Amino acid sequence: MLTILDVIIDPVALQGDKWFLGKIYEYPSGGIYFGVPLSNFAGWFAVGVVLMRILQWLGKSRLMAFSVYQSGLEQTSHVNGTFKQTNHPSLRVLKSKNIATPNPGLLLATGLYVAVLLFNLAVTAYIGAWKLLAADFVVLCLSWLVFAVYCYSHTTIRERS
Repeated sequence: MLTILDVIIDPVALQGDKWFLGKIYEYPSGGIYFGVPLSNFAGWFAVGVVLMRILQWLGKSRLMAFSVYQSGLEQTSHVNGTFKQTNHPSLRVLKSKNIATPNPGLLLATGLYVAVLLFNLAVTAYIGAWKLLAADFVVLCLSWLVFAVYCYSHTTIRERS
């Protein structure tokens, strides 16, 4: 996700002289993707992988699938009498209805990601970089497709019904 965001942000930031950002940096030898070298994206991918591994090692972050596993719902404890906290850090279970709801911190992080993404897409349209905007949408659609296939392939038949 970090690399996908960089694929959207970097080419627009590189054209900062066309909008209020101004020219803050450049790649001396240019690059294959709208002036950005592929090594930049490889570097952000490596940073993302290392960061995720460190956070997983520290126990602060786990990947959340679209479905909630029954075992996670059964292993709960009472928190403030209103919610039962699951053993998964990104979910809460509403006590009265036994419904899983996302953790507010997860919603905030997702909202920030989406806001940055939409801002950069809007700036891309504002400066009239239509080819870049089309490429951005192709990258987003492909990444969402890969994510959906990954999530679907990691659920059981019972969870899908």
